[in-house]
Amino acid sequence: TYGDKIHSGKINKLEILTEIINMTYRKGGNIIVPAFAIERTQDLLFYLFQLQNDNKIPKLPIYIDSPLAISATDIFRKNTQNFDKESTRLINIGQNPLTADNVYFSQTTEDSIKLNTINGAIIISASVMADAGRVKHHLKHNLWRSDSTVVFVGYQAEGTLGRKLIDGAKEVTIHGERISVNADIINLPGFSSHADQNELLKWVNASGSNLHGIVLVHGEERSINVFSDLLQKEKGIKPLVPVLGENIEFINSHIIRNIPEKPLLKVTEEKLSVNNEEEMLRNLITKNLDKNKNITLTDVNYAYDKLKRDLKEFINVTKKERDYNYLYT
Repeated sequence: TYGDKIHSGKINKLEILTEIINMTYRKGGNIIVPAFAIERTQDLLFYLFQLQNDNKIPKLPIYIDSPLAISATDIFRKNTQNFDKESTRLINIGQNPLTADNVYFSQTTEDSIKLNTINGAIIISASVMADAGRVKHHLKHNLWRSDSTVVFVGYQAEGTLGRKLIDGAKEVTIHGERISVNADIINLPGFSSHADQNELLKWVNASGSNLHGIVLVHGEERSINVFSDLLQKEKGIKPLVPVLGENIEFINSHIIRNIPEKPLLKVTEEKLSVNNEEEMLRNLITKNLDKNKNITLTDVNYAYDKLKRDLKEFINVTKKERDYNYLYT
């Protein structure tokens, strides 16, 4: 995932988070945190509790607005025997970060809707890439506000709402509505559980002389290519980068590649080609013409061609906007 990046903020992530919270608090806005429901949400509750106890941030209301995150947090609370030493110490002195008196759980839809009109709160909600879940509602109600801040604490994949925001989008579509982006957008990769380039290289080096080959199967194209070049330079081994649809066999320390004759996406496009779809639809309409005596084949062809033109124009607008949520407006 981060084969081309180094997490510069991993060491001082809490200092950065402190600055963000205090800045937003002074402005009177909300802090929206799209987060994984499991582990990331609970980690954030621990860090926020720690910052509060150290008087580095004010004691703000913290809302967990994700049914899955709420259920996961409940499981964490019931299994404290697996916590680390610092968390165990806090629990033993009656300071469980997961049950702090300023942490509220928005279980129902009604609970979630009530958050649309609040100010000065921290709202942690799923999904982490802001492409689904309740967090989209909170973004809709806070992105336009210059006093609010959106903090991303996980990787944002290409094409997601989260990626558009950290890339500097000035306007986005949420639930069919165009929303101006006036809030501060902060990306904090230091909270990500994915290893960065240095950590990945360290992991590879741990293989020592037993390393015979490397297969890179996860990450965007740029990330894979940059890390592949680095491995060739550092290890003298050219990694294998499979293509979509490829099968790999490991036989007696050998890697056997089975590359499809045609790219998988090309095959899929052919199966769903416009010509095939057009022929099927025309045949279906023709078969049913006798049920509609007043409709001629000429009428059908005219209507069909007009529909194709309208759809083509519609899709072109979507591509121009670079926002596929437009298709749902």
